[in-house]
Amino acid sequence: VKQTVMQALHFENKVYENEFESKMIRQTTTAPDGSYIIFNANGYLYFKSMPNGQPPRLTNSDDFEFDPSISPDGKFVVYISWNDNDMGAVCQYDLQSKTTTKITTEKGVYQSPSYSKDGQKILYQKTNGNSILGLSNSKNTGIYYFEIFGGKPKLIREDGFNPEFNADGKRIYFMTYEGENKVLKSVGLNNENELTHFSSKYTTEMFVSPDEKWVAVEELFHVYLVPFVKTGKAVNISGDLKDFPIYKLTKDGGDYMHWSADSKKLYWTIGPEYFSREVKDCFKWVPGAPDSLPNMNMTGI
Repeated sequence: VKQTVMQALHFENKVYENEFESKMIRQTTTAPDGSYIIFNANGYLYFKSMPNGQPPRLTNSDDFEFDPSISPDGKFVVYISWNDNDMGAVCQYDLQSKTTTKITTEKGVYQSPSYSKDGQKILYQKTNGNSILGLSNSKNTGIYYFEIFGGKPKLIREDGFNPEFNADGKRIYFMTYEGENKVLKSVGLNNENELTHFSSKYTTEMFVSPDEKWVAVEELFHVYLVPFVKTGKAVNISGDLKDFPIYKLTKDGGDYMHWSADSKKLYWTIGPEYFSREVKDCFKWVPGAPDSLPNMNMTGI
């Protein structure tokens, strides 16, 4: 057997760089006045002044950081921290003093913290974990809230996800499952007077605007806007509705939807890009709408 032995090809590949451009920003939230955003990238939270600021880390913590939400006055950020020893916690960061306060005391897996519209209460979910984060410390799961000044966590209900306060802070909206469908429901803070508002087979998330007039919907990686019509029974929604007003905001897809404080604008991201669109540019019958609606946003910030 005759064989020829050649010199092997070798290429230098850097396995680590101190700085690199993230191709994905997650869990973005926008300040009430629109002056800055906070987002997750590579496990940590970053602060970016809009539109062209360079984003430094929000904190100096060694813990991973997720799910930021900005207080209505823009002075605080509530978020979830994680490390493998202490597990998760709900934390509040003071943007002025640059100090962090841990709110929860029980170890566990937490997610989806947010403020009431008056900034006096914080809402969050404690889950039962998974195969990645572990299943220990999974007791007392559910949706909780507490008064920021002198309060203790109070359980609202054991099921549901993506909770958010309504306009006056006396009820919460949340999503849960009914058969094959995901539904958007609301209850009082004592889990009373349960109402079902929307139902959808393929929807991933639904978020109600602060004025409770609109609902942002993510279905099959696209973002839609529908009016919040309170009919007394669940409205079945999907991206191809013909008999109910619905507007598609994305061409290539979108995620991490959230509302402006005045409910006039919806934000979302895809990859490293940040998008927004005003409600009046989605439906001609909305007060202030132009005679001709603008084309779909194709390029973000």
